[in-house]
Order: sequence, then structure tokens, then C-alpha cells
Amino acid sequence: MGLNWPKYPQDVNDGDEVSHAPTKNDRSLLGTERGTDSTRRLELDTDRNLYTNIGADSRSESLLYSASLSTIADSTPTAFTAYTAPSAQKIYRVEVTGSGCADYALRINASTVGMKQTNIEMGVVFTFDRGYPVAFGDSVDLVVEHFVPGKTKDFNLYVYGA
Repeated sequence: MGLNWPKYPQDVNDGDEVSHAPTKNDRSLLGTERGTDSTRRLELDTDRNLYTNIGADSRSESLLYSASLSTIADSTPTAFTAYTAPSAQKIYRVEVTGSGCADYALRINASTVGMKQTNIEMGVVFTFDRGYPVAFGDSVDLVVEHFVPGKTKDFNLYVYGA
């Protein structure tokens, strides 16, 4: 449910006054500033498109987990030790770097949620713009497989979330 229409002049001293629709003799829709009761008109351009300004993402993500794998043999799918969520959280990004090109499968509770392959950059990033929700006890792991015959490779995993 929305806020009541502002009363002029006491409720509009830090915002716009009530706006009236020119042909309907009725009030127009107003928005409020976050955290205040100050009202603002919604702006439209001449084609009646709503003007919006998307603010910076305010999430506070941090490194939740990191791990390293060393001397991984070629053509051998190898899983990083799983990160176990200590509480309900959201995973926003999983970064992987390695010393060779590889295939990666990101898994949450043993279900694959993303697959990527590196090329010359030697690293990949799995991103979840809105966050991938995990519950208490859910596991996040990554399976890596490289294909450099007769060589061993090293890999690093970083899980970011909030």
C-alpha cells in the first residue's frame, strides 16, 4: 500500500506539490525518495517513455572462500574441495584461474549450474547478477579438467557472495 497523498503546503516543503492531470482534474502519480516521505514527480519524455536512473549496486559482496589445486593430471576431472554455506546467503561470483586451458563445471549441491571453458586468458568468471541463493549446508564446488597431454596444472578458486 502506498503513502497518502501529500497535504499542501506542510507535506511538500521538501518535495513537489501535488500534480494534477490536466484533462481529468485528478492528481498524478508521485514517487517517494527512498528513506523519506519526500515526493517527486515521475518524469516522461515526449514519447511518453519513463525516465529512470539506475543507481549503483549497493550490495556488499566479499570473498567467502578460496582454494587451490596443484599438480592436476591431464584428462582427469578433479573437484575443488566444496564450500559449505554456514547460513543462507547469495553467491554473486565464482572466479577460477589456472596455469593451463581447461573445462570447468560449477556445481551447487552436486547439480551443475554453469559450464565454461578457458582459452588463452586461462581464467573464467561465473556471475549471478541477482545472486544465486544457497541455504545453510548447501555445497558449492567446481570440477576442473585440462587437456595438456603429459603435464600437470595448478588452479585457484574464489567464491564471492553476501
